[in-house]
Amino acid sequence: MSATTPSPPSASQALDSWFTLQRFALFLLAVLFAAFPSVWLGMESFFRQDYGVLAYPFVHYHRESIWRGEIPLWNPLSNCGAPFLAQWGTMVLYPGTLLCVLFPLPWSLGVFCLLHLWLGGLGMFKLAERWTQSNFAAAVAGTVFVFNGITLACILWPNYTVALGWMPWVVLLVERAWKEGGRAVVLATLAASMQMLAGTPEIVVFTWGALAALALFEVQSSPASSGWRPVVSRSLLIVALVTALCAAQLLPFFDLLAHSQRDPSQAVGKWALPAWGWANLLVPMFRFAMSPQQFYFMQGQEFLTSCYAGAAALALAALAVWQVRERRVGLLAALAVFAVLMAMGPNGPLFPLVQKVIPVVGIGRYPVKFMILVGFVVSLLAAFGVKWCLQRRSAECGVRSAELTENQGDAAGDGSDVGRQWHPLVVITVVLPVLALLVLWWMRGHPLAYDRLDETVQNTVGRMCFFGLTLAMLFNACCAARLRTGIFAGLATLALIAADGLVHLKNQNPTLDSKLFAPNLGREATGIGLKTGAGRLMISPQAEQVLVQIGSTNWAQEFAIKRRAFWSNLNALDAMPKVNGSSTLRIKEQDEVQRFLYESGASDSPRLLDFLSVATTVLVDGGFSPLNRTSAWPVATSGQKPKYYSERDVLEVLAQHGKKPPVGAIGDVLPSAGSVSWSLRDGVMLPKDAQPWTSREDHSTARLANNQVWSAHEIAFESSATAPAFVVIAQTYYHPWKAYVDDKPVPLLRANHAFQALEVPAGTHHVRLAYEDRNFRLGCVISLGALAVCGVLWWRGRWPMTNDEARMTKE
Repeated sequence: MSATTPSPPSASQALDSWFTLQRFALFLLAVLFAAFPSVWLGMESFFRQDYGVLAYPFVHYHRESIWRGEIPLWNPLSNCGAPFLAQWGTMVLYPGTLLCVLFPLPWSLGVFCLLHLWLGGLGMFKLAERWTQSNFAAAVAGTVFVFNGITLACILWPNYTVALGWMPWVVLLVERAWKEGGRAVVLATLAASMQMLAGTPEIVVFTWGALAALALFEVQSSPASSGWRPVVSRSLLIVALVTALCAAQLLPFFDLLAHSQRDPSQAVGKWALPAWGWANLLVPMFRFAMSPQQFYFMQGQEFLTSCYAGAAALALAALAVWQVRERRVGLLAALAVFAVLMAMGPNGPLFPLVQKVIPVVGIGRYPVKFMILVGFVVSLLAAFGVKWCLQRRSAECGVRSAELTENQGDAAGDGSDVGRQWHPLVVITVVLPVLALLVLWWMRGHPLAYDRLDETVQNTVGRMCFFGLTLAMLFNACCAARLRTGIFAGLATLALIAADGLVHLKNQNPTLDSKLFAPNLGREATGIGLKTGAGRLMISPQAEQVLVQIGSTNWAQEFAIKRRAFWSNLNALDAMPKVNGSSTLRIKEQDEVQRFLYESGASDSPRLLDFLSVATTVLVDGGFSPLNRTSAWPVATSGQKPKYYSERDVLEVLAQHGKKPPVGAIGDVLPSAGSVSWSLRDGVMLPKDAQPWTSREDHSTARLANNQVWSAHEIAFESSATAPAFVVIAQTYYHPWKAYVDDKPVPLLRANHAFQALEVPAGTHHVRLAYEDRNFRLGCVISLGALAVCGVLWWRGRWPMTNDEARMTKE
């Protein structure tokens, strides 16, 4: 009889069948458009924190360089010159940035970020579908992944958004490559390379850390004779191919890292999740304060604007951990706990222990980034929770069918069984609001200085309303008798999850009029006409401090002030050369000079500013008005006599320079440190190991012709001298810069601790400095070779199966 009766579980299967990848893709795109319509249409742009003052100017400089026909290897506009491509996070070699190069900014960058959120949602759908065998559960996972507070916080950094967008695809395709080999290996390699080129090493580590845990799962769940071999061999092959494919990016990066101010052994746990921060997964405003700009931030860390995972997502994740007996669920739960404890950094028990064993773990600086892994894991656990709900519907309908067949009137038994089926979800539905109330009660009894209790209570009530409605719609989707009702309830579930994520924190991703990002607004407002090679601008330490702390509820006005002051990287929008900047990695020696300028009072020395070719300073007075300095020297000067000192001597001189000079001191002479004295006008300090490379003759002054060429990657001029002479260039010294005199290579020396100098012979000669990054060139060769290998692997198709694999397939 049961064979001829329509099977109730088919309704559940029909609901799953309706939520296809194509339909989910359209739904996700529609919600993203509804959330940020002005960004999609190009009328407004994101701007908060690093997006506006760091990431966007970098993208603008990248775009302008490409349109000039240059690969942006060097940035002459910031930090007296700094490597650009080697920064990694600039994403110069990431293919997706072609969107920003080909289409106008700032529209293209906003769409670039939103499309990568969409890409991440689709990847999470496919991964969850593979693990749960349920399309509807996969749709919930994809929605949670895109619209949790942690993911939305990453919009502030486009490269983080890119890496997150590829994260589920890398896990999906690498896992598939373990089982299939062949072309699956190529696809996994390409996806992992895309994530690598985004320039977020922490997310790459999180991704491969999760894959390492999954690999152990695969090895343990497969036959001992064959389970570990394809997993290990194909993983190593993928890692090798990814490393080779990204060599053009990785080799310059590691070279810069070795010469940068970053020291992994001295890493600190800045911006770690507070010990109570786990509560923000459920109560998003717990212990949040408000900035003068009306932005909320967690007291104790200001990196992630939110750590809210979503109340409904947490409920489903908890349901999965409690009820689903699958090893993957236990693995995901362990990863979530591990990530939360690591995010606490020195505030928790785990991070200090791990850092003792693996000191390099501190290189990320901000332990709170581990919360990104939490957002990824919770999305997958939520999918398993939804699968459990769908199975309850199937079991319930099966019981009803049997009871209707044998006893049409036994309604009481049916109700009792239904209650037992859904009892775990009911328990969690009660427990989570109670937990939220306990958090609020604790906040009331143990307040911090800037707590906003009333707003937190109101916000939590809103979250619990979304929580209740979402689970109600989920229950209706699982239990609807008609497919149309189930589809409507399912879409409502997804929409409520998305809406909760979008409104859980006010002003999380605000926008400004796109016109405020137009090039040259700063030049037009100030009338400053500096360009590369013709002087620099310097923000005074006092103005820098005010700009860091400035806060206004009028976001447009504040952004306009920062543009007028050319703050952070905003000078790139006006092609304005500047002494400092916001490069993530800076050459160590230049960073030391910059810190002396801004932290020790050395900026009060007019001769040091003259040497740095500071033609304009930005002061606090008069609304950050510029002050012209007519005494600034050209960027390239000559006539200095060489003085050879140790590194320690030079640093001591710079350190002494920050102190108040003695009465009667000559203005252009730095105070002495021991036996060392240094006249910026008459002498150039060179390392002792440079002495064999220079002439021992008396040095004269070289006349530098006015027809000089200054571009990002080349400096050229003619010199005329009666005897050998030194030419000192106030540009950051970095070893890829090479010097040529009449096209013959000559040594380029590090001068005055952080800058450049070369010796020119007597007579008239053509001098050229060129940026030649040999690591980049070698990396390009390796990357092209790896791409060829991937082409061969793709052409070969699927690898022949081993005997063990063939036996497993037959079984």
